Amino acid sequence: MKHVTIIGPGNLGIALATGMQKNGYVVTLKCKDEQQVIEKQQQFPECTFTEINEDATSDAHVIIFAVQPKDLEETIADMDGHIWEEHIIISVVAGITINSIKKFLRLPNPHIYRAMPNTASAIGQSMTAISTGTKQKYVQELFKSIGSVVCIDELQFPQFTVLSGSGVAIALKFIRAYMQAGIQAGFNEHTSLELAREVLIGAGNLVREKQQHPEVLIDAVTTPNGCTITTLLEMDSRGFTSSLVNAIEKGISKAKLL
Repeated sequence: MKHVTIIGPGNLGIALATGMQKNGYVVTLKCKDEQQVIEKQQQFPECTFTEINEDATSDAHVIIFAVQPKDLEETIADMDGHIWEEHIIISVVAGITINSIKKFLRLPNPHIYRAMPNTASAIGQSMTAISTGTKQKYVQELFKSIGSVVCIDELQFPQFTVLSGSGVAIALKFIRAYMQAGIQAGFNEHTSLELAREVLIGAGNLVREKQQHPEVLIDAVTTPNGCTITTLLEMDSRGFTSSLVNAIEKGISKAKLL
């Protein structure tokens, strides 16, 4: 049985723990103090929490840092003496490089990886990027337990942070807008939400199952002078694609500053 310790019981840390536990991993979440342990245990009784460093890392094969970027150096310093070279260290912290983490850890030959999952990890549907390394296959298998995994160069992490990490919020924003369109069209809130949700799931599954470019699938439902082409042309005239691309570029610029 593989033991994983997640340092940082925030939204992403809890999502990772929930997803990994469902797939047979033993997960402990490290809190900053006893009060946080009590609060988190009440909110998430299915998870295991501790504020004691030794309890958090003594049985761990993997240690995942899931704290805010500004807190990472201090958090690692607080764990001094409880992280060893045998541990696989994974950071899901945006903007902090592997070289910086090496300096914080002060270990001769640590195994350090960066990963960028998203909050869909809680239901096993994350799209996660990991950096490369000698224990890459093990790290890959760990994150496959919560969804799909790609290996990328570390320099691409700011882009992936927005496209996947922020991607869930972007997709939810689309669902919210689609839901509003349904309400405007006369459907109630419940039906509009169900419609928006299932259309997006269906479209995603079509791309996955058919293994075709979205344009091919769009052409299959677009008839001359029909309602689909009329709707799509209106979206284009309003700058749908350019707005999305520009928004993601803006997010990437911000990610590079972290």
